Amino acid sequence: MTTYVAHLNAALKTRFDAQERAVLFGQNVVTGSCLSGLTRGIKSAGQRLAINTPNIENTLAGMGFGLMLEGVPAIFAMKQQDFLLLGVDQLVNTWNILRRRNHTASFTILQVIVDSGYEGPQSALNNLPDLCSISRIEGFTINTAADAEAVLDAQIFAPGFRIIGVSQRLWRREIAAWDAPVWSSTDAGLQRYADGGDATVVSFNLAWEQGAALSAAMRERGQSPAFFHVAAGHVIDWAPILRSAGESRRLVILDDSKSVNRTSQHLALAAYRRGIGQVAIVNREVHDGTLRPHADLFTIDIPAILAEIGLQPGVTAISARA
Repeated sequence: MTTYVAHLNAALKTRFDAQERAVLFGQNVVTGSCLSGLTRGIKSAGQRLAINTPNIENTLAGMGFGLMLEGVPAIFAMKQQDFLLLGVDQLVNTWNILRRRNHTASFTILQVIVDSGYEGPQSALNNLPDLCSISRIEGFTINTAADAEAVLDAQIFAPGFRIIGVSQRLWRREIAAWDAPVWSSTDAGLQRYADGGDATVVSFNLAWEQGAALSAAMRERGQSPAFFHVAAGHVIDWAPILRSAGESRRLVILDDSKSVNRTSQHLALAAYRRGIGQVAIVNREVHDGTLRPHADLFTIDIPAILAEIGLQPGVTAISARA
């Protein structure tokens, strides 16, 4: 069994070691737990440097931008998305100054999204779009093995700045290893895992497994769904999804974000404007319960969802919110 973190570690190490010159830095990236295994085995060699740093997130974000400006690819690996809030000044003001320049090097913030629920207040922020929206930052989440390869290939050392989020909840679980997407956008922000004409299923943020489960259940019923996953944390071109939903006339949106600011809302609005027939939106209710330790499971009622879009006769369509 290959765990989620083991796959990410191997994929990150392979790409870092392939660079002639690069810097990876952050708290305990080459000592102790190595970010619970995420950066284990990554070492300095020649002009590739792996550096332990103190917890000074705003300064470290500025350091990454500085390295990028000097033509040095940089990765700031950090243990918790919440801590990046301490670097908002750099994410907004520095990046807005630098974004229009023609960058030849990269700066990637690789952050662990603490989404297991048991940390209480520190696991109440699992929504990468909240950070992306403050300064139109490109962001990507990783759910599966195919996700990891596509996002890291397209983004980790691409010129410019982005944030990549990985899930603590999935850390020790076997990484999902579906077949590679049948289609992926150039930046790996949108992937299509299956084609079909009965409905269009779209998962967001870290809800890929729920989208996969719904798609599998539909196939078991003899139905043929198209299945998309949105790895991007920023608003993207919805045209491929809207074309599919326009043909199927049924759209299901699954989003596990603990936020009132969801990228999926933009897709829902676009679908409404297109007059797409039956739309089921399944997301989390935002409430103070997310501030207390809890199992934090994003559950979906598959029969209710299918009833909502007219594919489950005899079942009353109910609100299918987690």
